Amino acid sequence: MQKIVIVIISFLFLIVSCSENSNSNIMISHDQKLFNEFTTRYNDTSDIDEKIIWADSGIKLFSGVLMAEQLKSLYMDLSNTTEDEFFREYLFFLLSDIFWKLNDTESFVYFAGRMSEKSYQLQYDGQFITYINDLRIIKLDNYEEFRIKAYNELLLNYRNQIDEVLLLYELSKLYKSIYNLDDAIPVMRELLKVANSLPLKDDRIDFVKIKDEIDFYFSKKIWINQDLSQLITSIKYAVNSYNISLLSTYITKIGFFIRFFNSSDDKWSDSNIALNRRFIGRYIQFATTFEDISNENEVYLETKGWLLPQMSTWYFYFKRIDYPYDEKINGGWEWKGIYLGTWL
Repeated sequence: MQKIVIVIISFLFLIVSCSENSNSNIMISHDQKLFNEFTTRYNDTSDIDEKIIWADSGIKLFSGVLMAEQLKSLYMDLSNTTEDEFFREYLFFLLSDIFWKLNDTESFVYFAGRMSEKSYQLQYDGQFITYINDLRIIKLDNYEEFRIKAYNELLLNYRNQIDEVLLLYELSKLYKSIYNLDDAIPVMRELLKVANSLPLKDDRIDFVKIKDEIDFYFSKKIWINQDLSQLITSIKYAVNSYNISLLSTYITKIGFFIRFFNSSDDKWSDSNIALNRRFIGRYIQFATTFEDISNENEVYLETKGWLLPQMSTWYFYFKRIDYPYDEKINGGWEWKGIYLGTWL
C-alpha cells in the first residue's frame, strides 16, 4: 500500500513539474517573440527621436534577467554599428543605466566614460542624461579623476539644479585627497565667493577654516621651522633682547591667538592683548621640559616673569604642521599661540 502511495505522489509531482516547466518555456518563448519583434522594429526608425523612443521602450519591456541580458547585447552591438553619433551616446547612457541598477560599478564607469559632449543635449525621463550620470559618478568610491570631471560638469552646466556650495566644498576635498592643492584653492575661493552671496550660511561647512587654508597657501610660511628646539632658541633670544619685531617674525601668520583663563565661566577666552615690549620682565624663565599634556604634535612650554598683572606665567603653544601638499614644510613646527595665567 505504501509503495502505491509513493508511486502516486511521485507521478503527481512529475505532472506538476512538467506543467511548471511547460509554463516557463511558454513565457520564455513569448518574451523571446516580443524581443524579436522589438529588434525588428528598429529597422523602421529613422530620426534620433524615433530611435530614442524605441530604445526606451526596450528598457520598459524587458526587465526580466534573461531578456535584460539580450537587451544589453543588442544595445552594445548597436552602439558599435550605428552611424548616428547622438544615438550612440544615448545607448551608452542606457547601458550605463542598466549596469548602475545592477550595481556593476566597473561596467557603469566604462559606458558612462564613453559618453562625450554630444550627449549634453539628450534627455531621459525629462532630465539631461549627463546630469543623471554625473550625480551618480560623484557618489562613487575611488575613480577620482572621473569624479572630478563629473563635479566640474555639474558646476558648469547645472548650477541651478544643484547645491552649489556643497558641491564646491566636496570638489575641493576631493582635490585635496589626491594632494592637488593647486586646483583645490581656486575651488575654495569660488566657494567663499558663492557662500558670501547667499543670505544664509551652510552650517555644515567651516568657512573660517577654509579662509585660513587659502591664506596659508598664499603665505610665504617663513615662520615654520623643522627643528622645534631651534625655534624655541630663536624665541628666547628675541625675548631676552627685548626685540618685539624679531619675536613677531616667529609667530604663525595664520590664526595666532592669545588666551586667558576666565574664572567666571571656567574656560579659556580670547584676549585682545598684543605682544608688547613692556610685558617683558628683566629675566624671563623658560621651563626645561614641556607640560605633561604635550604630545608629538602639540607642545606647551611654561615661561615665567612676564610683567602682566596677575598673569606673570605664560604658556607658549607650538603645533606641528600637517601639510602633505608641500614636503618642505610638512612636519615642521609653528608657534601657534599663548595661554596667559596659571595652567589649570
